[in-house]
Amino acid sequence: MKRLFRSFFERTDGAITVDWVVLTAGVVAVAIFVLSPYGLAPLKLGEDVANELGTVTERFFTDAD
Repeated sequence: MKRLFRSFFERTDGAITVDWVVLTAGVVAVAIFVLSPYGLAPLKLGEDVANELGTVTERFFTDAD
């Protein structure tokens, strides 16, 4: 078991994997940072549509005699 851990820590070919993980994490972080302002826009649009539908429904079903 000791030999297995020693060979694991002495390998250098895993460094490329670490580089790719760091690079991928950076790309994901940048994508989240760039796209985050657009995340709340659909929620705001949904609220606006719901409010407008409520107003139209109120006007349609209210007696204006």
